[in-house]
Amino acid sequence: MEVVSCWAELSKGNWDAVITKADALAANPILPAREDLGFIKAVALEKTGRTQEAITAYGTAYTVDFGASRELAKSAMKSAILLLVAANDEGREGELHALVHTYAKVYNQGELWEGAPAKVIELLSIELEMPRKEEASSEEESKGKADTTEPAEAEAEAEAEAEAEAEAKAKATPNRKKDK
Repeated sequence: MEVVSCWAELSKGNWDAVITKADALAANPILPAREDLGFIKAVALEKTGRTQEAITAYGTAYTVDFGASRELAKSAMKSAILLLVAANDEGREGELHALVHTYAKVYNQGELWEGAPAKVIELLSIELEMPRKEEASSEEESKGKADTTEPAEAEAEAEAEAEAEAEAKAKATPNRKKDK
């Protein structure tokens, strides 16, 4: 019933009241998570110019209880895409790219909506690349260090490290031969 009051405030354009009520409802551990609550809050945040928070709230709407309302989740994802395009934040380009592909594959059989911005159409035409597990873990290990070694050199270094490790283990382990 409380969510209905959020919808009512939204229809009246009472953006601050919507945000306050949505936050209070979301904080209540007794109430189940509702994607429409994230959507309602996202709209209010967008209307008040709080773009980054609105993108996050739209994300809540399309991820919480994903299957409950396909149309609401679709609308939330589309809104998040449009806000990310408008924000033009290079740091969130990967997120935008992934959302564009997800939207097209999940909601429109690989297509976008009619009138989608040129930037969105362009991103859909670029294959979405996922880093391989080995690449991701080596990136985490280096944490910002520039890798200037060639693949063959890197392989030779890894082999040398493995040999050195094996030698160190062999020296550290006492030779236990049984006397006969």
